[in-house]
Amino acid sequence: MEGSIEMDTAVMNPALVETRIGPAGKTLPELYRQFLIEYPARLADARMKTIRGFDLRFDSVMSAALALNQTLQSWNYSDEMQLGNSSFKAELMKNILKLDFIGLSGRVVFDSNGDRTSVVMIYQLRNLTRHLVGLYDPIANAANWTHANLWFAGGSPPVDAPELLTRQLQLSEAGTIALTSASSIGIAVSIATVAVNFHYRELRLIKMSSPLVNNVIGAGCLMCYASCIVMAVNSHWAVSTGLCWTQTALLTIGYSAAFGAMLAKTWRVHRIFTNVKLRRVTIKDSHLFAVILLVLATDVALLVTWAIFDPMTVQRFFLPAVETEAGTLLKTVIDECTCNNMTIWIGVELGIKGLLLLFALFFAWETRTVQVEALNDSKKIGVCVYNTTVMGLIGVVILFALPSSSQDLKVSLIASCIIICSSTTLILVFGSKIFMLIKRGPARVGDNESAMRNPGGIVVPLS
Repeated sequence: MEGSIEMDTAVMNPALVETRIGPAGKTLPELYRQFLIEYPARLADARMKTIRGFDLRFDSVMSAALALNQTLQSWNYSDEMQLGNSSFKAELMKNILKLDFIGLSGRVVFDSNGDRTSVVMIYQLRNLTRHLVGLYDPIANAANWTHANLWFAGGSPPVDAPELLTRQLQLSEAGTIALTSASSIGIAVSIATVAVNFHYRELRLIKMSSPLVNNVIGAGCLMCYASCIVMAVNSHWAVSTGLCWTQTALLTIGYSAAFGAMLAKTWRVHRIFTNVKLRRVTIKDSHLFAVILLVLATDVALLVTWAIFDPMTVQRFFLPAVETEAGTLLKTVIDECTCNNMTIWIGVELGIKGLLLLFALFFAWETRTVQVEALNDSKKIGVCVYNTTVMGLIGVVILFALPSSSQDLKVSLIASCIIICSSTTLILVFGSKIFMLIKRGPARVGDNESAMRNPGGIVVPLS
């Protein structure tokens, strides 16, 4: 029972005992002593020994007088008025309920049941003794705590409900560092391969494989790596609409740049070596870049349409609260970039990318018998398409199957699929050429005519 809180009611506010009231500016005890001096016969009344009985009786009489006075003023009663008249009693009760004045016992107000509104006195039990710690005035709807502070076991008040904690679901620091590091390494490798490809662009081995177009493939892979960094940053820190659009644009355009360039290269080989009439066929790099730009224009048109008609916004979702061992409730908050028709837009994106893969795969299959190794990348493109298809399907399943609560696993697996696809593409497109440069040296590679076998009568342009 030690420290327990008790409540009691009192008609008189204890604070009024020492308050000077009335025209004379005297306290209630002073007024009571003056009353006894003027009416000494009241000393014989045992019930009038203290101010406690006097003030309540005085306020009761005053309440009756004020209510009767108000009732008689509002009704035209005769001298022989019957006090039992129902209309008179109703009006009298109505006026009693309207009373609001400062009496000797404090403010006099009655509730709807005709009872005097009481002050709530708050006590705390300490060492088996009640200590007044506060007062609550229901009329003024105000609480007044005394100088005696509340005491609580343990030093703090007990909770009336479980503590609710909110946690922002984010990518872990370890996951962010891992994805950022892997993507940064991929970007460095992309830059290195593009630099080597550009530096040795005049070597016959590299020149026949369209080094400028290969640079576009390297740039596309670099953008895919960069999208993984943006994804990690956006998932670890505060989610923003700008980063969501940046991630989507980098991945979309980077993918189309890489595979659009592969498509253009296989299309050129297909045009040259399926020329049944053996006419002179000249397809320059400018034609290949036109194909790449067409693919990229499709992506740009889709992204602009998406942004205008159904823009992505950051929306907050709450997972069900979970009670911890400490008794607190933990509510997890997830911020995601989404829009009204997110599934449809993703489906359109995947449809365009799938169509791009099918065209690349078709041209690679049609040119599989071409033996000009430096010119024909059909086998490599076939492996890239296969790898991208498998990783893409895995990524789509992860995107829609894993719940948002599995933030670490979901983001890590999707980013891993992108990194694997980009790395495989870089290795297959640039790996063999760089390996041959390291193994044989630029001079021997430049004179290597055995790898450049070309059917007679067909002119293969080198620029």
